[in-house]
Amino acid sequence: MAKKLEQWKNTLAVEKIVEGMNAASSNARRLLNDASALFDLERYPSATSLAILAIEEAGKVSILREMSLLNDGKDIKQIWHKYRSHTEKNMMWVFLDAIKKRR
Repeated sequence: MAKKLEQWKNTLAVEKIVEGMNAASSNARRLLNDASALFDLERYPSATSLAILAIEEAGKVSILREMSLLNDGKDIKQIWHKYRSHTEKNMMWVFLDAIKKRR
């Protein structure tokens, strides 16, 4: 049986934050491309699922950026909670939707 992994709750070095931001951006682009391909094949439920995952990956970037500015233990704990929260990572969707409606 696999060991349970402990969640990381401490600060990250700036290099690790940048690495995470780059990885999340790359993953978001890949997931969006896959979602688009599935959409073109009329595989709508799967396309939707991957699009949601792409939004969440993109949402990690702003959370990691915010993390780079923190050094207080309480703030670090809150930002890790945001990083693991689907709702927090989906905030980008709400923001983009609001902009789209203003056009």
